[in-house]
Amino acid sequence: MALTFDFTNYKDTSTAHVAPGTYHAEVSDFEETTSKAGNAMFVVYLEITEGPHAGQQIIDRLPQTEKAMFRSAAFLQALGVKIAKKKIALNPRSLIGRPVDIVVEDGEPYNGRVKSEVREYLRATKPAKAEPEVDPMGDEDEIASPDPVAEPA
Repeated sequence: MALTFDFTNYKDTSTAHVAPGTYHAEVSDFEETTSKAGNAMFVVYLEITEGPHAGQQIIDRLPQTEKAMFRSAAFLQALGVKIAKKKIALNPRSLIGRPVDIVVEDGEPYNGRVKSEVREYLRATKPAKAEPEVDPMGDEDEIASPDPVAEPA
């Protein structure tokens, strides 16, 4: 008798533990959710692309609060999105596969396990492919991908 496992809708939600340092990564997934405090929050799935930890996943959570908005700004700027002092709409699919460098440190132990946490986002020093800087307020004709990265909300 064979066992059948259906992983069609399975999503790995675990964060790896890697040595503190700077890693080349790419955005592997991006989703919108709600934090425990009830605020809108974006969950960013990052996959390390080089070195002995290639393939390991680091998950970062970006709460959409005024105090934490600097983290979302740093994330988007590291991906080449120009930040304007306006509300912008973002197509999360346009972020998938984009390269980014991340500075990772050990987080506080939780249930006896230490997980790596993103402390800083940097422009990728080795882009996977030439990506033009994206102006979220620019015309769609100027954006290289078929899905606009950001447009006025």
